[in-house]
Amino acid sequence: MTREVEAEFLRLRSGLPKVSSEGKHGLGLKLLRQFGIQPQDYDKADNEAQGDVLGFAAHIEKAFESALSVEQKDALSWDGAQEAD
Repeated sequence: MTREVEAEFLRLRSGLPKVSSEGKHGLGLKLLRQFGIQPQDYDKADNEAQGDVLGFAAHIEKAFESALSVEQKDALSWDGAQEAD
């Protein structure tokens, strides 16, 4: 038996469902596709990428605002104008 088959049998014997969940990576890709962002766009600038990059950025901003305190959000924020010399 291959390792994949053995791992699947172990997973099933552990009582996990037959179909595994997508995982965080799969869910992230699904979210990007909802905004029309494809893998070939990942390394492009906003104006070169296809899809709604600005809409995706707004979605992520709203998610941060609902999940983080003001202090936590400020700690993650970076303003290029405030670069250290």
